[in-house]
This record gives sequence, structure tokens and C-alpha cells, in this order.
Amino acid sequence: LIADFRKPIVCQISGRATNGGAGLACLANISGAYTDSEVVVDACFTGLVPDGGLTYVLAQLPWHLGEFLALTGWPVRGADLVYIGLVKHWISHDALPFLELTAEKHLEVSEHDSRVLLLEHSLPVPPGLGEADSIPKGVIPLLADAFSNSSIPLIAESLKQMADNQTDQTLKNFANECLRRMETASPIALHATLRLIHEARRLVKQAPPPTGVGLHGPRGALVQVLRLELRTQQRLLCEQDAVLGLHAKCLGRSLKQGEWSRKRIQDVLLVDTEEIVNRAPRLEANEGEDFAVCDRSEFPFSQHPRLRRYHPDYNPKTGLDHDPAWMAQEVRRWAPDLFADRRERAVEELLGGRDPSRYGLSRWVRVDG
Repeated sequence: LIADFRKPIVCQISGRATNGGAGLACLANISGAYTDSEVVVDACFTGLVPDGGLTYVLAQLPWHLGEFLALTGWPVRGADLVYIGLVKHWISHDALPFLELTAEKHLEVSEHDSRVLLLEHSLPVPPGLGEADSIPKGVIPLLADAFSNSSIPLIAESLKQMADNQTDQTLKNFANECLRRMETASPIALHATLRLIHEARRLVKQAPPPTGVGLHGPRGALVQVLRLELRTQQRLLCEQDAVLGLHAKCLGRSLKQGEWSRKRIQDVLLVDTEEIVNRAPRLEANEGEDFAVCDRSEFPFSQHPRLRRYHPDYNPKTGLDHDPAWMAQEVRRWAPDLFADRRERAVEELLGGRDPSRYGLSRWVRVDG
């Protein structure tokens, strides 16, 4: 609903957002972060997978950061959220009251103009991906190499080799920390999460994300990813790992390696992952049906003639729900040729009769000689 909503939706991450909640924020068409914003994808540490469309977002991150964040639960903070592509804008909390005032004007201007007014509250993004930030720039080549592998055992083996062969102590410690985090997560959840991200990336390549607002459609890549997420989450909730992980989380503790139903990440077979992620639901076994979205009529209620009479601005004499003179004025106000003659006269006065082509103000170029 949020990703495919036709109106501008502003979602500001205040504090920590995790898993499905982070997915809702990242899918908003105007998503914002600030200095105290943080995103953590730690579903694998409770025996579950990221949902709410988050794997769709993670699959589109550069340098295989999606796999890294989902498999290690690494927190991303501040400006790094914008630089890696989890959110789109840098918005201060002080701007929220002004965003509310701007949103109140939505019904007075077009949807395009409303979106332009909202984006004016976005600030320049400060420097990020530094050595003191949540994702230092120096570790990105290591991440891109290790997490580009096709399976969990290969990723773990790659991290182990990097930790053993690295001469840089910072990179060695980073590889060891990634490996330690993965070893404490649920092995079956790790395998299922990696499969979901790979499937989401494949679906995105087949049907690239829409460029406009609210154009995902009822059968787009996002809907297919949501279907796989829901299917996987329902099956993992019936697994022992979900009971162990959620119970430990309620008690404020973390499970260690060997306490999950599969003792090691190598104990999960490919057929286990396919059974959880890719198999269609069996209704005779009381499994829930797949997620689906109804087709839109693409006929807004506001276009229905009978509904116009219930509009607060409905005029029974004209049969219209808007003022034609005011609407024509708005069209004129946002027209590209508004005040074009005044601008032309102002430029001529500033040039004082000089050649405008010498100042880049003409499509003609004077050639001397």
C-alpha cells in the first residue's frame, strides 16, 4: 500500500527501525533520515526472515550490501542510510512541522506540485561512509567480494579466508566480526534470507522498478517478492528456530552457535531452502494462500459524477467541484512560459545590447571572421 500509493508519502526514520518497519520506511516515495536514524536487519537472529518488502529494497543496494546487512544484522546510521540507498532524503526533525503545513496544501495544488513542495524540505547530505561511520568506505571492497558468493557456506568460507590472509588489522577484525555474527544467527533463516534476496534481484532485473509514484502494479516485482516473503515467514514460524529465537529475544538474550535446530550453517541442505521459499502452498495441509493484490480500476472516485455533489466545493449551479477560474489560474501559474516576456526584457536590460551568445544565453554561437 505504501510503495504503490499515488500520493506523496513522507516517512522519517526517528531512532531505530528494524526489519518490516524499516521496509515500510524505505519503500515510501519520500523517505528521510537524520543523525539519530538507524536501520537494523536482524530477523535472522530470531529464526525469521526480513519481510514487509525489505528484501526487495536490500536486493537493489550496491556492492551486495543487502546480503551483508541481512546476514550480519549490522546497524547502519545517519548519512550512510542515504549514501547506500536505503532512504532517499536527508530531512531534519525540525522540518516535520513545516512538512505538516505543506501537506495541508495538497488539495490546493496538483500532485506533482505537492511533491515538489515537499522535496524543498530535503537538506544537503553531510559526508558519510567515513572511517568513523557505520559502514567505512575501506571495508566495501571486502563486503562486495565476500557477500557476492552464491551460498551461505561460501560466504562464511570467504570471510574466514579474508580474516586469515589480511595484513590490515582493521579489515581482519571486520571479517571476523561478520563471521561471528553469522555464526550466532539461525542457519535456516540465513539460507532462506539469502535465497529471498537473490530471488528479489532476479525479479527486479526482469521487471525494473517503476520511475513514477505508485506504479508497481498488482503483478510487479514487489508483489512477487512480498508473496515469497509471506510464504517463507509463515513456514519459518512453524519451525523450532522461530520459537527458540523469539523466546530468547523476549528474555533479552541471544542464542549462540549450536543452540539452533541446525548446529552449523553447513547443516542446511538446498532442498530445505527450496521447500521453505519456493514451494507453492498446499491448501489441503492448511497452509495459507499466497499474497496477492487486486487489480486497480484506475478510476478515482473523484471522477465519478455522482460523487462530485458530496465534495465540499461542489456548486449545484455549475455541477463542478472546483472553481474553473481558480483552476485556470493555477494552470497558468505553473506553466513554463509564465513571465517569459518579463524575463526576456530583464535579460536584455542586463546585457545592455551586448551579444547574448557570449554569455550562454542563446542557442546560436557567433563565429568571428
